[in-house]
Parts: sequence; C-alpha cells; structure tokens
Amino acid sequence: MDYEKQIMLEEIKLQPGFVKQNAGPTLNNLLTALESRDLSRINHIFITGCGDSYYSALANRMSLMETTGVYVEAIEALEFSRYVVNHMPANSAVIGVSNSGTVSRTIEAVARARQKGALTFAITTKMEAPLAQAADIPLIVNSPPNIKERPDGPPVVTPGTVTYVASLVGVYGVGLAMGLRLGNLNENAAKVRLAELERLSDDMSVTIESLTPAIHNYAIRLAPHKRVIILGGGPNFATAHFGVAKLFEALRHPASAVEMEEWAHEEYFVTDQDAEVFVIVPPGNLRDRAFEQMKAAKDMGATVIAIGSEKDSELFSVADAVFAIKGQISESLSPFLYCIPFELFARSLSQVRNRAFLGFDDGRRREVNFRQIFNSQIRPLEGRK
Repeated sequence: MDYEKQIMLEEIKLQPGFVKQNAGPTLNNLLTALESRDLSRINHIFITGCGDSYYSALANRMSLMETTGVYVEAIEALEFSRYVVNHMPANSAVIGVSNSGTVSRTIEAVARARQKGALTFAITTKMEAPLAQAADIPLIVNSPPNIKERPDGPPVVTPGTVTYVASLVGVYGVGLAMGLRLGNLNENAAKVRLAELERLSDDMSVTIESLTPAIHNYAIRLAPHKRVIILGGGPNFATAHFGVAKLFEALRHPASAVEMEEWAHEEYFVTDQDAEVFVIVPPGNLRDRAFEQMKAAKDMGATVIAIGSEKDSELFSVADAVFAIKGQISESLSPFLYCIPFELFARSLSQVRNRAFLGFDDGRRREVNFRQIFNSQIRPLEGRK
C-alpha cells in the first residue's frame, strides 16, 4: 500500500506544473473549438457531472457567470438528466464534465439535453470518449488518468487530485473562451484572468511544500473516533464536498460537507468535543460568517481547523490550528489552492491508518463501484428508442 500512497503524493505535487503548462493551451484549444459556433442566443448555462467533475462545476459556477455574463447552474448529472432536462429554458447550453468521458449519468445528461434542443459541450480527455461523441462540441483537455496501468502488477487507482485540478482548469477555460466569444470579455480582460491562473502554480508549490509535514503530523495525532465536518461556501462549498470525497476514497473515513450557513441550522446539533470542524476561510464574501461559525463550534467543544490565507492573522487567534494557504488569490480562483490541504490530509491519514485506497483491496467493492459508475444503463428520452 505504500506504493499507492507515494503515487498520490507525486500526483499532488504535479498540480502546480499542470496548471502552468496547460492553462494557456487549454484556452487556445477551446477557442479553436468554438471558433465557428454561434453562441449569441445562449441565455442560460447548465454544467453537470458526477463526483469530482460535479465539484469542479460547482467550484467554477461564479467564475463562469463572471466571464460569460450568463446565468449558470451547476447540477449533479442524475438530477439534471432525469428531472431538470425536461424543463430547460429555451436557448440553454449544457456542459458535461468527465475526465474519463465514460460516466453513464453524465453521458445521459448531455445526450438528453442535445435531444431536447440545447447546445451541448463535453469537457473530457479523448475525442473518442462516449461523452465527447454525445455532445455537439467536444472540448478536449489534457489530464492524466485516475487509473494507472502497471506492467508488473494490477492497476493503481488513486483518489483524484491532479485530475480534479485538470477539470477546474477545463471548466475555467470554457468560461474564458465563451466570455470572449460572447463579447462579455475583451482580450485584455481574458489575458489578465489567464495570467492570474498561471501565477497560481507558484503558490500551489509553496503551499504543498509547507503543509505536507504539518498535515502529516496532524494525521498522526488525530484520534480514530473523531468525526470530520467541513464547512465551505461560495466556490468553496465545492471544496468542502471534495475534501469529504477524498476522505471517503482514501480510507473510507466518515465525514460531512456542510454549506457555511447551513451548519448553524443542522450539523451544529451534532458538533461537540468529538468533532473536528474544518472551516474554509478564503478572503471574500463569507469570511465574516466563517469566523462566527468557528467561534460557535469552539463554544460547543469542537476542535476547529481553519483553511485560510497565511496573511489572515486573525485566523491564528480563533482556530485551534491553521493550515495556511500561501500567496494572494481572488475568491473565484481559490478552489485551485484550497483543495490542497484536504488532498494531503486524506493521503496522510490513509497512510497512518494503513488503509487501502477506495477499499479496493476488496475485489468485490471495486467490481460493484465500476458497475455503478461506468456500466449503468443510459435511459433515453421518453418516446425515443
């Protein structure tokens, strides 16, 4: 199992280079794909996917609205394909996100939307992938696979890290490309946003380097009975979901993702001395509420861990521990950086507790998982064969 833990750490460390090397080429590829397309009638955008792909959509919802000037909804693929698709507004665009391009529900969502008259896009890694074939406009992005084939043993499946960042880059790039084509962004504004994204790579590298030992030491000290609750809002509600997903995938540790405001209404009542409450506090619109929630969680006896900027000195006087993010970044791009502590935490905790990723040392668990995600029946629209 040490081998898979090393692979995951290597993939976490690949993320800064991936952003620097792929942000510009991804935008250029997307602009080329959209070059001959008339987008002028689009007045509503749905973006959909499952798991990490869905979280990448949710994380970029605000940035997509900023760059395109169009109202955007991020919806999980089953919710979209079986319910919302039947009530889409006219002149909608639908973007399906899947790293593999083989996830049944996302293919179904895009295919059904296309049949209902929406302009459909697919963000995936291969032109021959079923998702790309289902869409009007395939948007191909570069990304390594989660499943790594080995000549000397069974494939290694790691919790998605660099693949998640690749999806974030792809979705953010779609927003820039569509914003340019729709006339909501001029070339200079797009260049400024792209440069900000590319500059992130240095902050990502320093953040990974500085947090790796601190988070590993925290994982060693964490008592096994502790419940994990992760609070996030705005773009980082997605990061909270992503953090929980990594704990599930890396070692099947119970955890819950909670919207920043909703914690006070629900999970507050199960927050006590047995809870580790992570609060994601980027600079921006939810900072003041995050401080109120941290104080309340501490009042209930919970241990509070803040994920926030190293420059936010107030965090260190309120939280029990701070996993500090390096550099300065806009809130709309913060998911690129704020996912890192949760990747490192899940990886270290899995190593400390000697748990196999995804529980795939049990062949039955792996077989059922793949059946549920990749081999689920795709339902056609009613009245169509």
